[in-house]
Amino acid sequence: MSMLGTLGSLFVDLRANAAGFQSDMGRAARIAAKESEAIRKKAAEIGKALGAAAVAGGVAFTAIVKQQLNAQDQMAKLARSTGVSTEALSELQHVASLSGVDDLGKSLNKLNKSVGDAARGVKEPADAFKALGVEITDAEGKIRSTEDILYDLTDAFASYEDGAAKSTAAQILFGRSGAQMISFLNSGSAAFREGRKEAAEFGLTVRQDAAEAAEQFNDDLARGQRRREL
Repeated sequence: MSMLGTLGSLFVDLRANAAGFQSDMGRAARIAAKESEAIRKKAAEIGKALGAAAVAGGVAFTAIVKQQLNAQDQMAKLARSTGVSTEALSELQHVASLSGVDDLGKSLNKLNKSVGDAARGVKEPADAFKALGVEITDAEGKIRSTEDILYDLTDAFASYEDGAAKSTAAQILFGRSGAQMISFLNSGSAAFREGRKEAAEFGLTVRQDAAEAAEQFNDDLARGQRRREL
């Protein structure tokens, strides 16, 4: 199992442990201390698998674990704001990074705004989607998922002739990051699927339950800290 997978399982366990303590701030403080110890123990277990060189400093390795926890916490929040699952988002971020895209989440949020504007009849984004041949609503007139629209956009951009029209469409739909997104979108949906498969093989996939558990765990730590400061 990858480090992220191991940490994800730990966070799910920690969230389960925390569930019974949510009604009391004092208990939140106790669970923070208890679960911090659990992280240190898990770090030691992972360290044995990775070798002594990877854990030369216990404190440093615990910091790495906390960094991973924070990354999964942020992934939960980003997935919620973009409307894309943590699994898909974490894998697509791998694909985006290979294309030089710095902030996929921000670009997807701008895409969601463009979809909403187009659905309301705003001319520029509506015309851009029409020119690309991408439907933003389903047969029942409901707005399609961000992920489905993104996949259609990749195939549309892959087959669309490079030039001013493509650049303009990208900027309308993705804002300032439009130019940067072109290389990402030009790869096509088949490359997206292959890149997501590679991300999963590398252990980069963030499970929804693990991300939510990490988010809850960080919230518990914050509550415990505030309790101690009172």
